[in-house]
Amino acid sequence: MNISANKGDIIAITGKNGQGKTTLMKIICGLLKENAGTISYNGSLYKYKKRRTLCYMVMQDVIHQLFSESLMDEFTLFDSSVDKEQIDSILTKLELIKMKNRHPMCLSGGQMQRLAVAVGMLMNREIIILDEPTSGLDYLNMMQISEVIKEFSKNKIVFIVTHDKELIDNACNKLFEISDGEIYGFSERR
Repeated sequence: MNISANKGDIIAITGKNGQGKTTLMKIICGLLKENAGTISYNGSLYKYKKRRTLCYMVMQDVIHQLFSESLMDEFTLFDSSVDKEQIDSILTKLELIKMKNRHPMCLSGGQMQRLAVAVGMLMNREIIILDEPTSGLDYLNMMQISEVIKEFSKNKIVFIVTHDKELIDNACNKLFEISDGEIYGFSERR
């Protein structure tokens, strides 16, 4: 399997359930070790432990990714250099600014999901992986997520595992379709 990407690319990974999309993303991110093959980035091979410093993954079930005492603290938990103005900007865009000093567990499921995506997009990592970032969100919130992804992906590669056609149409410039752990379709978009 070969996936080529450049900074600024927003790449949809689609396919039926159980076909290996999330597993592939966990391998790219270094959360799982590959059984065969290699992962290279900018011409260099990356072992799975090193990929953890290159990538950040927002899981489908975000409740296990929120650890801090406040929304603001979530952004600085792993990277204290995050710009406070950027944090306020992204929280405003996702209609979470009024809750920035609250504990993340006080949020609804959809609000937690938007927070986790926002944290991921502001992480100082070159590759961001979002696993089903809009599942369960209404159209308005999906569009807010889509706009945030586009705005904050300029110097990153973003992979989005999704079945959300509207998100793909609005945000993604590449689409890979996966079946049985293999790429069976690719298209450039926009």
